[in-house]
Amino acid sequence: MRKITIITAALLFVFVSAYAQGDGEGTDFLTKGLRYAGGSFGITVDNEKHESGGTSSDGPKTTNFNILPVAGYAFSDKFVAGLGIGFASMSTKTIDTNPSSGDEIELKNKYNQFVIKPMIGYYKRITNRLYCMPYFYFGFGFGSSTNESYDYFEDKITETKASLNSFEVGLEGSLKYFIAKEWAFTLSYGKLFYNNTTQKPKDSSSDEKWTNSSYGLDLDLSSVNIGLVYTF
Repeated sequence: MRKITIITAALLFVFVSAYAQGDGEGTDFLTKGLRYAGGSFGITVDNEKHESGGTSSDGPKTTNFNILPVAGYAFSDKFVAGLGIGFASMSTKTIDTNPSSGDEIELKNKYNQFVIKPMIGYYKRITNRLYCMPYFYFGFGFGSSTNESYDYFEDKITETKASLNSFEVGLEGSLKYFIAKEWAFTLSYGKLFYNNTTQKPKDSSSDEKWTNSSYGLDLDLSSVNIGLVYTF
């Protein structure tokens, strides 16, 4: 519920600001031949806590971060083409327990990858300064992952490193609110997507690899991104 409230408040703020601002009437902020440059970023932290029998324990803590500089061009009065090149990372911390001593053990799983994201967007004016721009995209990622686990027999933390490659295709929605002729704030949330990710251990000479495929409608808070765009 807290996530839905945050998103609703952000969208409400954009719409109220757009309707309250009337001095953009008659100005076309997005037109054929317009170029734009800017980008977006997102960061979320998700903490879990478990309570049972009057005691509490920490669950996984997940941190997501992404930054995506983007450049694009409006090749018609309704469509734009763009290219984003950026970076994404995720880190998850979990707490395990040493069965002998009862001490807590912190384990980390993380990945880092560079992202290339071509896209085609459709834009429609909603109010004087507010535009809706859903866009279709392809995403290509490459990087590495590190996963830690606890070896109970040798009483130590083991680490597995792997190369990481991913491919994603999807449809994502965004809003652009022009605060001036050349400048606009952007807000995107939610996506319909298909993702395929492959990891291969770096210290293995075999053909061993892990492949994960996922698809669906993502309305998690980690899909929220805000940004700033300059048009010229």
